[in-house]
Amino acid sequence: MKGRNIHQFFSEQEQLNLLLGFPFSNLPYRLCWYPSAGFDFRHIPHFELNSVFTSSKPSVYLLTDAHISQYSQSGDFPFKPGRLLHQCESEGISLIVKDCIQVNFKQNLAFCPFKNEVFNNGLLHSNFHDRYSGNAFFILTELNAVVNYRKIKIQVPLFYFTYENLDFLMNFLLPNKIQVNSLINIRDGSGYGGSSYAMSFIYQFQRELKLK
Repeated sequence: MKGRNIHQFFSEQEQLNLLLGFPFSNLPYRLCWYPSAGFDFRHIPHFELNSVFTSSKPSVYLLTDAHISQYSQSGDFPFKPGRLLHQCESEGISLIVKDCIQVNFKQNLAFCPFKNEVFNNGLLHSNFHDRYSGNAFFILTELNAVVNYRKIKIQVPLFYFTYENLDFLMNFLLPNKIQVNSLINIRDGSGYGGSSYAMSFIYQFQRELKLK
């Protein structure tokens, strides 16, 4: 059974539609989740520009990391419009922030970030909380590339959740039956993204998440 579209969990549904320029529900239901993502966005051009994924590439990217203030420039918000997220000059590739808004979960959701002592004391380093922790941001990005000697631009939507990974999995993804097609495992736990534990436990839930 098809899961609920990710935009349906937020109060700003209409605003998301306006930013996209069309109804969010028109996007195929294919989510990609990157736990402990930090400021690593290399997976987006990998999926978007590789012909292998033409019929299966993600339609929306989900990223989680509880501590993002370290990626600020001169104290600015890390995802200000115009911010360069990824670049490969030799291939003419750049990924920039086109627009960004903070979004809020609907109040009837079963999601209470940072309320469980086990998460706070065991899974998240205490110094990995910052002023952005516990929030969610919708980021509309623009991917520029040269394909077959032609310049192209692709709008790519993503949600960045400043939550601890297990908290996000157990209190949001699973209880709300959110299906995740692709899982990215690069910056794996042990402090790289703020988690004290490796993220391999997520694979235990591949059936519930519908991982492909």
